[in-house]
Amino acid sequence: MKIQLEVNNVNIAYGDKTVVKGASFSLEPGNIGCLLGPSGCGKTSLLRAIAGYEPVTHGDIKLQQRLVSKSGYRVPPEQRRVGMVFQDFALFPHLSVERNIAFGLKNLTEQQARTRVDELLTLVGLSDLNDVYPHQLSGGQQQRIALIRAMAPRPDILLMDEPFSSIDSELRELLAREVRQLLKTDGITAILVTHDQMEAFAMADVIGVFNQGRLHQWDTGYHIYHNPADRFVANFIGQGVMLPGRVVNSEGVKTEIGMLKGDIPAFCKDGHHIEVLLRPDDVIHDDDSDFKLEVKSKVFRGADYLYTLLLPSGQEILCMVQSHHNHRVGEYIGVQLELDDLIILPKEIISHT
Repeated sequence: MKIQLEVNNVNIAYGDKTVVKGASFSLEPGNIGCLLGPSGCGKTSLLRAIAGYEPVTHGDIKLQQRLVSKSGYRVPPEQRRVGMVFQDFALFPHLSVERNIAFGLKNLTEQQARTRVDELLTLVGLSDLNDVYPHQLSGGQQQRIALIRAMAPRPDILLMDEPFSSIDSELRELLAREVRQLLKTDGITAILVTHDQMEAFAMADVIGVFNQGRLHQWDTGYHIYHNPADRFVANFIGQGVMLPGRVVNSEGVKTEIGMLKGDIPAFCKDGHHIEVLLRPDDVIHDDDSDFKLEVKSKVFRGADYLYTLLLPSGQEILCMVQSHHNHRVGEYIGVQLELDDLIILPKEIISHT
Protein backbone atom coordinates (compact mmCIF):
# COMPACT_ATOMS: atom_id res chain seq x y z
CA MET A 1 0.00 0.00 0.00
CA LYS A 2 1.19 3.51 -0.79
CA ILE A 3 2.18 5.77 2.08
CA GLN A 4 0.51 9.19 2.15
CA LEU A 5 2.95 10.80 4.59
CA GLU A 6 6.50 9.83 5.60
CA VAL A 7 8.43 11.62 8.33
CA ASN A 8 11.99 10.28 8.43
CA ASN A 9 14.32 11.08 11.36
CA VAL A 10 13.29 14.75 11.38
CA ASN A 11 14.88 17.45 13.52
CA ILE A 12 13.47 20.97 13.81
CA ALA A 13 15.39 23.79 15.49
CA TYR A 14 14.89 27.44 16.35
CA GLY A 15 18.37 28.90 16.54
CA ASP A 16 20.42 26.72 18.88
CA LYS A 17 17.37 25.02 20.38
CA THR A 18 16.27 21.73 18.81
CA VAL A 19 12.52 21.32 19.44
CA VAL A 20 11.93 18.09 17.49
CA LYS A 21 14.55 15.34 17.68
CA GLY A 22 14.64 12.34 15.34
CA ALA A 23 10.89 12.00 14.69
CA SER A 24 9.92 9.14 12.35
CA PHE A 25 6.48 7.81 11.41
CA SER A 26 4.25 7.18 8.40
CA LEU A 27 0.54 7.47 7.63
CA GLU A 28 -1.46 5.46 5.11
CA PRO A 29 -4.08 7.00 2.79
CA GLY A 30 -7.43 7.60 4.48
CA ASN A 31 -6.05 7.17 7.99
CA ILE A 32 -6.21 9.74 10.78
CA GLY A 33 -3.09 10.27 12.86
CA CYS A 34 -2.63 12.25 16.05
CA LEU A 35 0.37 13.96 17.64
CA LEU A 36 -0.44 13.86 21.36
CA GLY A 37 1.54 15.42 24.18
CA PRO A 38 1.81 18.20 26.74
CA SER A 39 2.09 21.87 25.74
CA GLY A 40 5.47 22.88 24.37
CA CYS A 41 6.59 19.35 23.48
CA GLY A 42 7.20 20.05 19.75
CA LYS A 43 4.08 18.56 18.19
CA THR A 44 2.84 21.81 16.60
CA SER A 45 6.32 22.56 15.21
CA LEU A 46 6.28 19.16 13.50
CA LEU A 47 2.78 19.79 12.13
CA ARG A 48 3.94 23.15 10.72
CA ALA A 49 6.95 21.47 9.12
CA ILE A 50 4.64 18.97 7.40
CA ALA A 51 2.59 21.93 6.14
CA GLY A 52 5.75 23.67 4.89
CA TYR A 53 5.78 26.60 7.31
CA GLU A 54 8.88 25.42 9.22
CA PRO A 55 12.17 24.09 7.78
CA VAL A 56 13.73 20.84 8.96
CA THR A 57 17.38 20.74 10.01
CA HIS A 58 17.79 16.98 9.60
CA GLY A 59 15.88 14.14 7.96
CA ASP A 60 13.12 14.55 5.41
CA ILE A 61 9.36 14.66 4.86
CA LYS A 62 7.55 13.09 1.90
CA LEU A 63 3.94 13.51 0.77
CA GLN A 64 2.66 10.83 -1.59
CA GLN A 65 6.29 9.68 -1.98
CA ARG A 66 7.31 13.19 -3.16
CA LEU A 67 10.10 14.88 -1.20
CA VAL A 68 8.77 18.14 0.23
CA SER A 69 11.26 18.93 3.03
CA LYS A 70 14.87 18.24 3.92
CA SER A 71 17.73 20.34 5.27
CA GLY A 72 18.19 23.26 2.86
CA TYR A 73 15.13 22.35 0.74
CA ARG A 74 11.46 23.11 1.28
CA VAL A 75 8.48 22.99 -1.10
CA PRO A 76 6.26 26.03 -0.35
CA PRO A 77 3.00 25.32 1.54
CA GLU A 78 0.82 26.35 -1.42
CA GLN A 79 2.46 23.66 -3.57
CA ARG A 80 1.92 20.79 -1.11
CA ARG A 81 -1.84 20.22 -1.43
CA VAL A 82 -2.15 20.46 2.34
CA GLY A 83 -5.25 21.70 4.19
CA MET A 84 -4.97 23.43 7.58
CA VAL A 85 -7.51 23.93 10.38
CA PHE A 86 -6.27 26.35 13.03
CA GLN A 87 -7.22 26.82 16.69
CA ASP A 88 -9.10 30.06 15.97
CA PHE A 89 -10.79 28.62 12.83
CA ALA A 90 -9.56 31.69 10.81
CA LEU A 91 -12.82 32.11 8.89
CA PHE A 92 -13.04 35.26 6.73
CA PRO A 93 -15.49 37.51 8.63
CA HIS A 94 -16.53 39.47 5.51
CA LEU A 95 -17.43 36.35 3.51
CA SER A 96 -20.57 34.25 3.80
CA VAL A 97 -20.38 30.58 4.74
CA GLU A 98 -20.68 29.56 1.10
CA ARG A 99 -17.91 31.93 -0.04
CA ASN A 100 -15.67 30.86 2.86
CA ILE A 101 -15.92 27.21 1.80
CA ALA A 102 -15.51 28.02 -1.89
CA PHE A 103 -12.42 30.19 -1.30
CA GLY A 104 -9.95 27.39 -2.13
CA LEU A 105 -11.89 26.04 -5.12
CA LYS A 106 -10.53 28.45 -7.74
CA ASN A 107 -9.59 25.58 -10.09
CA LEU A 108 -13.24 24.50 -10.37
CA THR A 109 -15.99 26.02 -12.47
CA GLU A 110 -18.61 28.02 -10.59
CA GLN A 111 -21.08 25.16 -10.86
CA GLN A 112 -18.53 22.58 -9.70
CA ALA A 113 -17.61 24.76 -6.74
CA ARG A 114 -21.25 25.25 -5.77
CA THR A 115 -21.84 21.48 -5.99
CA ARG A 116 -18.85 20.78 -3.73
CA VAL A 117 -19.97 23.43 -1.21
CA ASP A 118 -23.50 22.03 -1.11
CA GLU A 119 -22.14 18.49 -0.71
CA LEU A 120 -20.02 19.46 2.29
CA LEU A 121 -22.71 21.59 3.97
CA THR A 122 -25.09 18.66 3.68
CA LEU A 123 -22.42 16.39 5.15
CA VAL A 124 -22.23 18.53 8.32
CA GLY A 125 -25.97 19.20 8.49
CA LEU A 126 -25.67 22.95 7.84
CA SER A 127 -27.14 23.17 4.35
CA ASP A 128 -29.42 26.07 5.30
CA LEU A 129 -26.54 28.36 6.31
CA ASN A 130 -25.05 29.25 2.88
CA ASP A 131 -25.68 32.99 3.22
CA VAL A 132 -24.90 33.31 6.95
CA TYR A 133 -21.72 35.10 8.13
CA PRO A 134 -19.22 33.67 10.65
CA HIS A 135 -20.23 35.99 13.52
CA GLN A 136 -23.77 34.58 13.29
CA LEU A 137 -22.58 31.02 13.91
CA SER A 138 -22.08 29.16 17.19
CA GLY A 139 -18.60 27.90 18.10
CA GLY A 140 -19.49 24.38 17.03
CA GLN A 141 -20.86 25.61 13.70
CA GLN A 142 -17.74 27.70 13.07
CA GLN A 143 -15.62 24.63 13.78
CA ARG A 144 -17.55 22.58 11.22
CA ILE A 145 -17.33 25.31 8.58
CA ALA A 146 -13.56 25.73 9.14
CA LEU A 147 -13.17 21.97 8.77
CA ILE A 148 -15.11 21.59 5.54
CA ARG A 149 -13.45 24.70 4.07
CA ALA A 150 -10.11 22.91 4.53
CA MET A 151 -11.60 19.67 3.15
CA ALA A 152 -13.17 21.33 0.11
CA PRO A 153 -10.18 21.13 -2.29
CA ARG A 154 -9.64 17.47 -1.30
CA PRO A 155 -6.09 17.99 0.01
CA ASP A 156 -3.55 15.18 0.06
CA ILE A 157 -3.50 15.61 3.84
CA LEU A 158 -5.50 17.70 6.30
CA LEU A 159 -3.64 19.11 9.33
CA MET A 160 -5.55 20.19 12.44
CA ASP A 161 -3.86 22.16 15.21
CA GLU A 162 -5.88 21.87 18.47
CA PRO A 163 -9.12 22.42 16.49
CA PHE A 164 -11.38 21.82 19.52
CA SER A 165 -9.50 24.02 22.02
CA SER A 166 -12.16 26.76 21.99
CA ILE A 167 -15.03 24.27 22.34
CA ASP A 168 -16.54 23.41 25.72
CA SER A 169 -14.85 20.34 27.18
CA GLU A 170 -18.18 18.46 27.30
CA LEU A 171 -18.50 18.75 23.51
CA ARG A 172 -14.92 17.97 22.50
CA GLU A 173 -15.13 14.19 22.45
CA LEU A 174 -18.48 14.32 20.63
CA LEU A 175 -17.07 16.70 18.01
CA ALA A 176 -13.96 14.55 17.63
CA ARG A 177 -16.14 11.54 16.80
CA GLU A 178 -18.21 13.62 14.35
CA VAL A 179 -15.11 14.99 12.62
CA ARG A 180 -13.67 11.48 12.36
CA GLN A 181 -16.84 10.32 10.60
CA LEU A 182 -16.73 13.30 8.20
CA LEU A 183 -13.11 12.64 7.26
CA LYS A 184 -13.75 8.93 6.79
CA THR A 185 -16.83 9.61 4.65
CA ASP A 186 -14.85 11.96 2.40
CA GLY A 187 -11.73 9.75 2.36
CA ILE A 188 -9.43 12.45 3.76
CA THR A 189 -6.06 11.60 5.31
CA ALA A 190 -5.48 13.78 8.37
CA ILE A 191 -3.29 14.57 11.37
CA LEU A 192 -4.61 16.07 14.60
CA VAL A 193 -2.47 17.85 17.19
CA THR A 194 -3.86 17.80 20.73
CA HIS A 195 -2.93 17.53 24.41
CA ASP A 196 -6.26 15.80 25.17
CA GLN A 197 -6.09 12.00 25.13
CA MET A 198 -9.86 11.57 24.94
CA GLU A 199 -9.88 13.59 21.68
CA ALA A 200 -7.03 11.45 20.39
CA PHE A 201 -8.75 8.17 21.27
CA ALA A 202 -12.09 9.33 19.81
CA MET A 203 -10.64 10.47 16.50
CA ALA A 204 -7.37 8.84 15.53
CA ASP A 205 -6.47 5.51 13.93
CA VAL A 206 -2.89 5.89 15.14
CA ILE A 207 -1.40 8.10 17.84
CA GLY A 208 2.10 9.48 18.36
CA VAL A 209 2.94 10.35 21.97
CA PHE A 210 5.33 13.33 22.11
CA ASN A 211 7.37 14.79 24.93
CA GLN A 212 10.31 17.20 24.96
CA GLY A 213 10.71 16.96 21.21
CA ARG A 214 10.79 13.18 21.02
CA LEU A 215 8.25 10.75 19.63
CA HIS A 216 8.03 8.04 22.28
CA GLN A 217 5.50 5.74 20.57
CA TRP A 218 3.52 5.66 17.30
CA ASP A 219 0.75 3.07 17.55
CA THR A 220 -2.98 2.50 17.91
CA GLY A 221 -4.71 3.94 20.95
CA TYR A 222 -5.32 0.40 22.23
CA HIS A 223 -1.65 -0.56 22.14
CA ILE A 224 -0.49 2.76 23.58
CA TYR A 225 -2.83 2.21 26.54
CA HIS A 226 -2.19 -1.51 27.04
CA ASN A 227 1.44 -1.73 25.86
CA PRO A 228 3.16 1.60 26.54
CA ALA A 229 6.66 1.78 25.11
CA ASP A 230 8.21 3.45 28.14
CA ARG A 231 7.59 5.13 31.48
CA PHE A 232 6.54 8.48 30.02
CA VAL A 233 3.82 6.89 27.87
CA ALA A 234 2.67 4.73 30.79
CA ASN A 235 2.33 7.80 33.04
CA PHE A 236 0.87 10.15 30.42
CA ILE A 237 -1.79 7.87 28.93
CA GLY A 238 -4.74 6.99 31.12
CA GLN A 239 -4.43 6.90 34.89
CA GLY A 240 -2.54 4.52 37.06
CA VAL A 241 0.17 3.97 39.65
CA MET A 242 3.49 2.16 39.53
CA LEU A 243 3.39 -0.74 42.00
CA PRO A 244 6.79 -2.06 43.19
CA GLY A 245 7.38 -5.77 42.72
CA ARG A 246 9.97 -8.52 42.31
CA VAL A 247 10.22 -11.01 39.46
CA VAL A 248 9.80 -14.63 40.55
CA ASN A 249 11.19 -16.91 37.83
CA SER A 250 8.68 -17.08 35.00
CA GLU A 251 5.74 -17.35 37.38
CA GLY A 252 5.04 -13.66 37.63
CA VAL A 253 5.72 -10.70 39.87
CA LYS A 254 5.44 -10.73 43.64
CA THR A 255 3.87 -7.52 44.97
CA GLU A 256 2.28 -6.22 48.15
CA ILE A 257 -1.11 -7.22 46.78
CA GLY A 258 -0.04 -10.73 45.84
CA MET A 259 1.46 -12.63 42.93
CA LEU A 260 0.62 -11.08 39.55
CA LYS A 261 0.66 -13.56 36.67
CA GLY A 262 1.42 -12.73 33.06
CA ASP A 263 4.07 -12.52 30.36
CA ILE A 264 7.41 -11.37 31.76
CA PRO A 265 9.53 -9.15 29.43
CA ALA A 266 12.91 -10.46 28.35
CA PHE A 267 14.81 -7.82 30.32
CA CYS A 268 13.36 -9.19 33.59
CA LYS A 269 15.49 -11.76 35.41
CA ASP A 270 14.64 -13.75 38.51
CA GLY A 271 14.85 -11.49 41.54
CA HIS A 272 14.82 -8.22 39.60
CA HIS A 273 13.00 -5.35 41.30
CA ILE A 274 10.60 -3.79 38.85
CA GLU A 275 7.37 -1.79 38.82
CA VAL A 276 3.97 -2.84 37.46
CA LEU A 277 1.56 -0.31 36.00
CA LEU A 278 -1.78 -0.73 37.74
CA ARG A 279 -4.72 1.12 36.19
CA PRO A 280 -8.11 1.82 37.84
CA ASP A 281 -9.87 -0.75 35.64
CA ASP A 282 -7.43 -3.44 36.86
CA VAL A 283 -8.77 -3.07 40.44
CA ILE A 284 -12.31 -4.46 40.71
CA HIS A 285 -14.64 -3.61 43.61
CA ASP A 286 -15.91 -6.84 45.18
CA ASP A 287 -17.88 -6.79 48.45
CA ASP A 288 -17.25 -10.52 48.91
CA SER A 289 -13.46 -10.27 48.63
CA ASP A 290 -11.42 -10.93 51.78
CA PHE A 291 -8.82 -8.44 50.50
CA LYS A 292 -9.99 -5.07 51.82
CA LEU A 293 -8.38 -1.65 51.49
CA GLU A 294 -9.06 1.70 53.06
CA VAL A 295 -10.66 4.49 50.99
CA LYS A 296 -8.30 7.47 51.25
CA SER A 297 -10.24 9.77 48.89
CA LYS A 298 -12.82 9.63 46.14
CA VAL A 299 -13.88 11.69 43.11
CA PHE A 300 -17.44 11.61 41.77
CA ARG A 301 -17.58 11.30 37.97
CA GLY A 302 -21.27 10.83 37.34
CA ALA A 303 -21.57 7.17 36.45
CA ASP A 304 -18.48 6.27 38.49
CA TYR A 305 -16.42 7.07 41.55
CA LEU A 306 -12.63 7.07 41.27
CA TYR A 307 -11.43 5.76 44.62
CA THR A 308 -7.89 6.17 45.92
CA LEU A 309 -7.17 3.14 48.12
CA LEU A 310 -4.37 2.67 50.65
CA LEU A 311 -2.22 -0.44 50.87
CA PRO A 312 -0.74 -1.36 54.28
CA SER A 313 2.64 0.13 53.23
CA GLY A 314 1.04 3.47 52.42
CA GLN A 315 1.24 2.86 48.67
CA GLU A 316 -1.87 4.18 46.85
CA ILE A 317 -3.78 2.46 44.06
CA LEU A 318 -6.82 3.60 42.07
CA CYS A 319 -10.14 1.84 41.61
CA MET A 320 -13.05 2.83 39.34
CA VAL A 321 -16.41 1.88 40.87
CA GLN A 322 -19.98 2.39 39.69
CA SER A 323 -21.40 5.40 41.52
CA HIS A 324 -24.20 3.51 43.28
CA HIS A 325 -21.40 2.01 45.40
CA ASN A 326 -20.98 5.14 47.51
CA HIS A 327 -18.43 4.34 50.23
CA ARG A 328 -17.16 6.76 52.86
CA VAL A 329 -13.57 7.99 53.13
CA GLY A 330 -11.95 5.84 55.81
CA GLU A 331 -14.17 2.83 55.05
CA TYR A 332 -12.61 -0.49 54.03
CA ILE A 333 -13.87 -2.03 50.79
CA GLY A 334 -13.23 -5.41 49.19
CA VAL A 335 -11.30 -5.54 45.91
CA GLN A 336 -9.78 -8.08 43.57
CA LEU A 337 -7.37 -7.72 40.66
CA GLU A 338 -8.13 -8.46 37.02
CA LEU A 339 -5.06 -7.73 34.93
CA ASP A 340 -5.28 -8.86 31.31
CA ASP A 341 -1.67 -7.79 30.69
CA LEU A 342 1.30 -7.08 32.92
CA ILE A 343 2.85 -3.72 32.05
CA ILE A 344 6.32 -3.93 33.59
CA LEU A 345 9.00 -1.26 33.69
CA PRO A 346 12.49 -1.45 35.22
CA LYS A 347 12.49 0.10 38.68
CA GLU A 348 15.94 1.60 38.21
CA ILE A 349 14.86 3.76 35.23
CA ILE A 350 13.62 7.13 36.51
CA SER A 351 11.72 9.51 34.25
CA HIS A 352 12.80 13.16 34.29
CA THR A 353 9.96 14.30 32.00
